Amino acid sequence: MASRKFRVSKQCFHPGCDHSAIWEFDSRKAYLNSHEFRLYEKGHAPYFCAKHSRGNGVLSASNLFAEWISEPSRPMEKYPEDPYLSFGSQGIIFGPGFAAEGCDFPTGTRIKVTAEVLLPETDHV
Repeated sequence: MASRKFRVSKQCFHPGCDHSAIWEFDSRKAYLNSHEFRLYEKGHAPYFCAKHSRGNGVLSASNLFAEWISEPSRPMEKYPEDPYLSFGSQGIIFGPGFAAEGCDFPTGTRIKVTAEVLLPETDHV
C-alpha cells in the first residue's frame, strides 16, 4: 500500500491576496528537511505568490511583456583560470528556447531574456 503524501499550504502574505501555494512531500520528515520549511516555518520569510514576489515579471492580460537581464558574467570564483564564465552556477544558462555557455563569450557578457504574450486575434464580424 502506498504511503500518503504530506501536504502543506501557505496563503500569500500580501494583504487582500487569496492565492495560496500547495507543496507535497513524501513524508513529514521530508517536509521538515525541505527548503520550504526552513524558509516559511522558521519565520525567516513570509510566503508571497508569484504576482507579489516578482511584480512586473509575471505575465498577465494586463502585462503582456516581461524582460530580464542577467548580471555581467565573470570568471568562476573557485576556478578563476577556467575559461567558463559564471552564467548560472555551472557556466551555462538556459531557459525555454535558448542556452548559452560562458566560454563562448567574453567576460562581462550579459544575457537579456524577453517574453511576450501573443493573444489570439479575434474575428470582427
